Amino acid sequence: MGNSEQSHDGVLTLAPFGQGFLKAKETSHEKQPLLNLRVATYKDVVESLKGRERDTFIERLIFMYRASWANMSRLHRAFEKTNTPLEERKKEEERFRKLGITREELDAFSERWPKTQLVLLYESKPLAMLTTVEAGLSSYSDVPRSYNFLKEELPSPHDGRKVLYCISIVNGLASLKDELSEELYKRLEKAKLAAYLINYARDRFSSTHLIMPYSAPRSLRMYYAKEPSREEVEHYVLEAVFDEKKGIYRPKDSVINFHIFNGAMFVLLGKTPLVLHSSRPDDVMAWGYNILLAYSDIPQGVAGLTTVRWDWERGKAVY
Repeated sequence: MGNSEQSHDGVLTLAPFGQGFLKAKETSHEKQPLLNLRVATYKDVVESLKGRERDTFIERLIFMYRASWANMSRLHRAFEKTNTPLEERKKEEERFRKLGITREELDAFSERWPKTQLVLLYESKPLAMLTTVEAGLSSYSDVPRSYNFLKEELPSPHDGRKVLYCISIVNGLASLKDELSEELYKRLEKAKLAAYLINYARDRFSSTHLIMPYSAPRSLRMYYAKEPSREEVEHYVLEAVFDEKKGIYRPKDSVINFHIFNGAMFVLLGKTPLVLHSSRPDDVMAWGYNILLAYSDIPQGVAGLTTVRWDWERGKAVY
């Protein structure tokens, strides 16, 4: 990928610039001032702040995670679409509210993997954050099954190919809507900040690591009123819908489509997608499932795992 500029929908281009700084170059006909954004590690940002300023920064991140993960209005739409009984709704809401991240967890991720917890900033305000886990990958058995990475005993990166598992990418732009001008907000909205941040990580780490997102199929709850089987999820994640605006067949699940549209591939175990059951039980929008994707081919020697690309014209994974 290199340091080439990444174009998104022909509106705004962002590219790495200097020591973690980004500049935006307009690709539309209108000339506007360049945006100056910055990517830094969570550790570097927190250590540069003091007192209330540091607390406010961390509180913003915690809010971003909760707003992204525990979107109650989306869950309620799923209830309506699948005619979920009232008692079941109450139980699922209670579990769903547990999703989020604490200050202690943010600090723990940073302490364990300080160089790979990335924050995209506008001035001192966080716009997006990428949470990652570094581990080794020699065989299928090395893939973490649970989302509880801080308590998992992970293979050392020295024991095989280095992997950077991208376990969460959150976009917090909406939380800043009242603090930014309408024009600036719209420009940032069109910049595809979450995609940019993960591409920044790819650019920075792909020469030494496999970049592998954990992707929760978070539209799953829209289609299944009861927890689906692993076989049903394996089928679901490869289903396609036609995107009339773009004129292509995309993956049915919107979260999976985010990564696939950004260049990721499905990871297969044998001939089926690598689906992780009960990976994160409280994520009822995904019925607790995660799947593993990859932004580069898995090298030979990682037993049983391969990658396949998505065919946008035919709407299927190409084996």
